[in-house]
Amino acid sequence: MFVFKSVGCDYKINSAKKYDSCGVCDGNGKSCKLINTKKRIEASRTFNDVYIIPEGSKNIEISMKKHNWLVPGIYIDDGNATNVFNTDGERWPFGNYTFKKDIFIFKENTENTIVVIPKLSSDGCRLVVFNPHAREAASIQFKTEVNVKARLPLTEDYDRFEFTVKSWAPCSKSCGGGVQRPVFACVERNSGKTLTNLYCSDIIGVGMELKRACNVEACIRRYSWRIGAWGACSATCGVSSQARRVNCLDKHANRIVDNTKCSSPMPRETQPCFAGSCTEHSYFAASWGQCSQSCGKGYQRRKVGCSLTNQTSVEKPLISCPGKLPVTVRPCRNEPCNNYKWMSRSLTQCSESCGGGLRKKTYSCYHVESMSIVSDLMCSGPKPPSIEFCNGFECR
Repeated sequence: MFVFKSVGCDYKINSAKKYDSCGVCDGNGKSCKLINTKKRIEASRTFNDVYIIPEGSKNIEISMKKHNWLVPGIYIDDGNATNVFNTDGERWPFGNYTFKKDIFIFKENTENTIVVIPKLSSDGCRLVVFNPHAREAASIQFKTEVNVKARLPLTEDYDRFEFTVKSWAPCSKSCGGGVQRPVFACVERNSGKTLTNLYCSDIIGVGMELKRACNVEACIRRYSWRIGAWGACSATCGVSSQARRVNCLDKHANRIVDNTKCSSPMPRETQPCFAGSCTEHSYFAASWGQCSQSCGKGYQRRKVGCSLTNQTSVEKPLISCPGKLPVTVRPCRNEPCNNYKWMSRSLTQCSESCGGGLRKKTYSCYHVESMSIVSDLMCSGPKPPSIEFCNGFECR
């Protein structure tokens, strides 16, 4: 057997509390007031401002005689004063329309065209009316319930308010010269108090051409050539060549990268040099060979011989040349081996305190020198498993 009990507006069983005429639970009906007014609309090819309707207004009804062909329009302020309802000056089909949480009902009866808004949850809306067809003025009836503390619907004196620059939007570029545009606020001229944009008459297109330059400093090029000093001549006398190291440098990571990253032409790595006139026999040296290791530390070799001056094709025994034998082996170093490694970034707590449990590890690919996270494709081998065994000791 079912027993039905009453529930009050406070959601308590057997409560006698009810909503008053203002929609307040257990209220006295004095927190709101009814506004019922009529305004004359002149014939015009532009919209006429009628009212600013405050936030929280209820049971809003806008009524116009059908034979006058007035066209209502409504702006809802969402920071940009979005034109929401019928602001293109055309008559909309009858029915219900929703914007955010607000419902707009467009209907008619035998005499009137009516717009109904049950409750306005937005920051307020601006009612405008277009009177394009009539050759004489027409009237519009407006009714609503508003909070007694709310600003009354504004019907005139828009000159009291103006748009002013509140702040500036972020620059369009971080360097090399960008553009900033202003963020406007609607304020009351005398008090300087900020209001919803609906109180300023020129809502659309305010300050669209206003802008200023920003971040005009030149951008720093990320990749550039690192040029070493010239080495010794490859021969102890006569005409030979000398070399230097030229590498492409990533200035942000402060490391050597592939030469293709640098866009400017690569400076030359070798040039001719003259080590003085040769007499009798002298040493000659060939170019250095490749490094013995493709990564990490290795060594380079070159051929050194003894010959008559400027006649390297006729070799003589090394003992025939005076002075110290030029170096034939030197160390070399490429990009460190295993420069990218899988490393654990975080570790969760073990699921069991004993007897064996599981915990989760999060792995990422790291550049070892800079300890920065890079793409997983840079690390060799499979990514380590993210689940591992833990606390395998026996429970006691």
